[in-house]
Amino acid sequence: MPAVFIHGVPDTPRVWAPLLARLDRPDVVTLQLPGFGCPRPDGFAATKEAYVNWLVAQLATIDGPIDLVGHDWGCMLTLRLASVGVPGLRSWACGNGPLDPDYVWHDTAQLWQTPDVGEQVMAIMTPEAMTVLFESEGFAPADAAAEAAAVDDTMKGCILALYRSAVHVADDWAADLD
Repeated sequence: MPAVFIHGVPDTPRVWAPLLARLDRPDVVTLQLPGFGCPRPDGFAATKEAYVNWLVAQLATIDGPIDLVGHDWGCMLTLRLASVGVPGLRSWACGNGPLDPDYVWHDTAQLWQTPDVGEQVMAIMTPEAMTVLFESEGFAPADAAAEAAAVDDTMKGCILALYRSAVHVADDWAADLD
């Protein structure tokens, strides 16, 4: 029964490396969201619903039952997958991804959600700046630099599309959590 991990934003599956090094199980799958350190498929909208649909398709290829783990946006996607009853889920756990109607997006998210302003913020998200950020979040220097290098124009475009599609994500998804 595999454990499937979904990363957040602006991350790649590398964010799971310290945890995975401590797990004693051979059946771990780390999914890589399209555009996050990998290509964005032609025509992929990179919206919250596009990522849900992509994840549903990915999970369908994994023999279950599945233990699903999500962090940050991976958390919000995990909550959505659990709430719509994706077949094959045995359990799910997630953190740092609130899906509450009273939640106010963090300052950076609000900037990303704002046309033109989001693009300006992305312009200052250089590899050097992102390396410093990832190191401050506990990444080892080499891992921070590698993770920062993944924050390319493709990822930046996906982040903008995702956050702009999710301004009212709690209103869109929270009712299905009941």
